[in-house]
Amino acid sequence: MNSNHITLLKLLLQKNSYLTAKSIALNMNVSVRTVKNYIYQINAQYPNTIHSSRNGYTADFEKARNILQSEVEKSEKSIIPQNSSERVNYLLQRLIGTQSSINLYDLCDELYISRSTLNHELAKVTRKVQEYSLKLNNASDELSFIGLEKNKRKLLSKMIYEKNGINFADLTLIKKAYPKINIDFIRTVILEIFNTNQMYINDYSLVNLILHITIAIDRIKNGYSNAIKIPHLIHNPPNQFSIAETLTNRLEVHFDLVYTQAEIYELSLLIASRATSIDYTSLKKSNLKNYIGAKHYQIVEDLVRMIEENYSIVIDDPEFFVRFALHIENLIIRAQNNHFCKNPLAEEIKTSCPLIYDISVMMAGLIKEKTDIFINDDEIAFIAFHLGGALEVQELLNTKIKAVLFCPNYYDINTKLLSEINQSFSDDLLIANILTSESEVRNLKNCELIITTMPFSIMPTIPTLKINIFSYQRSQKLLKDKLHEIKLHKEKMSFKTYLRELITPDFFEKTDKPYTKLEALTSMSNRLMERNYVNDSYLSELLEREKLSSTALGAFAIPHAMKMTANKTNISVLITNTPIDWDDKKVNLVLMLCFNIQERSVFHKIFDPLTMILSEPENVKKAYACSSYDEFIDMIVSLLQ
Repeated sequence: MNSNHITLLKLLLQKNSYLTAKSIALNMNVSVRTVKNYIYQINAQYPNTIHSSRNGYTADFEKARNILQSEVEKSEKSIIPQNSSERVNYLLQRLIGTQSSINLYDLCDELYISRSTLNHELAKVTRKVQEYSLKLNNASDELSFIGLEKNKRKLLSKMIYEKNGINFADLTLIKKAYPKINIDFIRTVILEIFNTNQMYINDYSLVNLILHITIAIDRIKNGYSNAIKIPHLIHNPPNQFSIAETLTNRLEVHFDLVYTQAEIYELSLLIASRATSIDYTSLKKSNLKNYIGAKHYQIVEDLVRMIEENYSIVIDDPEFFVRFALHIENLIIRAQNNHFCKNPLAEEIKTSCPLIYDISVMMAGLIKEKTDIFINDDEIAFIAFHLGGALEVQELLNTKIKAVLFCPNYYDINTKLLSEINQSFSDDLLIANILTSESEVRNLKNCELIITTMPFSIMPTIPTLKINIFSYQRSQKLLKDKLHEIKLHKEKMSFKTYLRELITPDFFEKTDKPYTKLEALTSMSNRLMERNYVNDSYLSELLEREKLSSTALGAFAIPHAMKMTANKTNISVLITNTPIDWDDKKVNLVLMLCFNIQERSVFHKIFDPLTMILSEPENVKKAYACSSYDEFIDMIVSLLQ
């Protein structure tokens, strides 16, 4: 099995869903025909590994995983690198892993390649190491790296990530890269010491920190200590340096090695850039500035304002602001110390969430403008994590009904009731708070439903449902009906807003005048052209669409062009007391649609419910019986179910 077969299998396992040949081809940068050949070859060698259907291709998970494991074991037994990429990695590891120089001709013999081929590979090595402020030195055909130990370790870290694709929650691949080092011990010690010192670290940063410590242990044990003298060794912040000392003391005893002061200092910088001594649960937006400083607080405010001004995305969740601010502060500390975090999902985020990633790039640009710090792709992807998560939560909040529970706190009766409600209605309902005082209810904002266990002395203006605290099961249907009622009301209000935006009084006409189909289309399209909603080819586009298939649906018609080429979006309404002969139908109601492509999302929000409503003949009769614009809008909205 060749490397292309392995890449294809990995792609199918990573996506864990059906992929079309076209999407696989795009991912692998090959043709669709080549993809189909690869699949045929894989199945010929390993029958029934890849299955095809109308939805595309998917892999048998167990078979594919076993095949990949087998291929990995085979490749590990192959000592001699087989291609340019493998040779470059081999050279990097050999040169980093030796204390003396390596003879150029010895390398040719090891790799079974010519001097010219080796020179070609060494040119790639030179370009690669320049990114890490390292230099490939050739003195009388003796090769060696010149540069700081910490930069060699950064290169090693990058190579391990690229080779193994480390998963943020899985230490297996680090264990595989360093089988003689007890990775579980390192993790346990870090968490113990962090817990004692009230330090907080997320999973991504923890794995990244473990990798750096593991590389350091391996290098120190093999005689590559960081012995550089750091003038005026700054223990900044002092707590992180103390934690680094405690951690290295434990590591020295367990692994039988000695950390230099420079090593401890570097570790303290890693800790400072990946962990925080602040428990975000105790923070609020109001006191956040005291912890991160006015400068960093202002940067975060500028970032949030920027996405609102440029993308019309408003995120007003205080919890997001706190989490995001802490992340940006740590990001700036990491960047200042050149200790960026590796993000194993950076490329996937970049391709699967292009808009969010693009916004994050703009944020990184603003941070550079404010701090003169360059933010790399991995860190931009972490910003995208925060932004994407906030938008997802915001979307959930927009779809769920926001409620409060008003219940006297008698032992834990209110929390039990809350648990029961959440268990039944978590998909539709978000209970933001439990209130125990009627005065709290009067000051409620952004609430759509009050669930109460007792009557109010003064009824709130917010919709309210009283339930029986001792017989919740009986109240379930009442709550279900109430949620449906509120949700339908929200949908109707949203639908009404869209209708009023798209159907304006200027484009509403009710008349006794008799029309032919062509006259109706001409009159309505001319009005749109006069107001610059469409260009002068719109009528011919309407007629072209009608030739393909009549837009009359029973007693109403929805004429529209095949493409969304309008300058502005609009729905024009014509109601005639005299039916129009529209092909083989008699039409009393015409809704002419013109849509700008930038507003295609509005098209779907309006088109589907509108046609669904008017598909009922009785509803069409009610609609064309309306005598005014307001009556028509209200009638259409009332018919939404």
